[in-house]
Amino acid sequence: MNARNQWTPLGCIILSFTFPLSTQIAFAETSRAPLTTSEELAEQATKQLSVQQLADTEQAVQLTPLSVTVVTKRDIEAGYRRRLEDLDGYVPGMIIDAVGSSPQGAAIAIRGIQSNRSDKSFQPAVAVSIDGVYVGTHAGQNPFLFDFQQVEVRRGAAFAPIGAAAGTIAMQRTKPTGKLGIETRIAVRDPDTSEIDAVLNFPIIDGLAGKVAASYHAIDDADAENAVLNRDENNEKRSAFSLSLLWNQLEHTSVQYSFDFETDDSDTPALMNLSGDSDLVCSTSIAAENCSPGKDIPASGKENITTQNFANDRSFEGDYHTLRIDSEFMEHQITSITGYRSTQEQTDRDFDASSSNVYSSTFNRDHDQFSTELRADRQWSDNLHYTLGFYYQDSEYDIERIDQHVLDTLSGVVPARLQTPVPVNQLRQVVGSYSSEYISVFGLSLIHI
Repeated sequence: MNARNQWTPLGCIILSFTFPLSTQIAFAETSRAPLTTSEELAEQATKQLSVQQLADTEQAVQLTPLSVTVVTKRDIEAGYRRRLEDLDGYVPGMIIDAVGSSPQGAAIAIRGIQSNRSDKSFQPAVAVSIDGVYVGTHAGQNPFLFDFQQVEVRRGAAFAPIGAAAGTIAMQRTKPTGKLGIETRIAVRDPDTSEIDAVLNFPIIDGLAGKVAASYHAIDDADAENAVLNRDENNEKRSAFSLSLLWNQLEHTSVQYSFDFETDDSDTPALMNLSGDSDLVCSTSIAAENCSPGKDIPASGKENITTQNFANDRSFEGDYHTLRIDSEFMEHQITSITGYRSTQEQTDRDFDASSSNVYSSTFNRDHDQFSTELRADRQWSDNLHYTLGFYYQDSEYDIERIDQHVLDTLSGVVPARLQTPVPVNQLRQVVGSYSSEYISVFGLSLIHI
């Protein structure tokens, strides 16, 4: 796990409720590994048989032609893993870091191949799917794990309509149970630092079940202070809401619709100004306080105090719709997954990290993605299984970038070939739009000899 972002809840109170079965109150003061129980052994055996491999068909781990690791809900709860980035170091060959410039972003590396671009025109090196819907950007790849039943990591080139050379991470949420029950987890360290997760299952009518899940995480570590704006930095405030309806009135057909909404109003990570005499930010034409007093010493003189004058704010909203239909037809398992993802984000970035308006930018990004997949699976015999399918994806991406800079102030120290005679507090606006379509027809056969 990334030690910089991991919150070890030592000395805090963690409340875990499950209604109507049990109520638990635990004080997280030790990290003693629990003994393996008979229930855990049974779950391990089940996990070996329930891994959803390749085109989401169930295959035993030992029979898959890929290197696969399955992380179950029990694994997630046992290690108090709150987000996908907390699986860093848990899965062999996989490294996950949060991306500060992308709300809820993750830089995922599998077998040394990774990407961390906030630009939506670049597809992630590791494909992440949530309930069968591909997440086409780095933003939104770091969801809460409380309501997830399973996370499957496939290393290497995986057979999937949307895949990547590095690998694929397939995440599956829990399905509505049709029985009234609530599960919650509450962790509190101080009034400004708390985490609340809850899942409510309930029946509606015969054959129709519902589920509501919600998470709210507010973390005020105050590990950095802003001497110019007089505020704490590196705060985190995230929330997520999910509604799922499952209809299975017919014997061989089930329909599930899910709506998800999430927000992120966290800070962009603070930067420290280490500019020396030879750097543009520390030129004689700019305030002297922008100069670092020595090598590797911030201009403020302290590593936990920043002198940025541009707000490190960011905002993110995402709403997602997923419709899944499973049925049987002529001895084939027919699966249809249709998804729509829409995200809007704004990020402020201060590139000079100084108390002067040298260079700062505001990014506004909108991304819309529609995808649909239809596939048929059949176990022809004990030794032969095949899959046939079709996949279509359409995405649109709009970006607006507003730059504020003072290049004329820097002209005295910029080489002549780079000098640009522009007025003070120059504003530059860059607008772009991109669109793409993806069509895939795929087939797979597994022969066991």
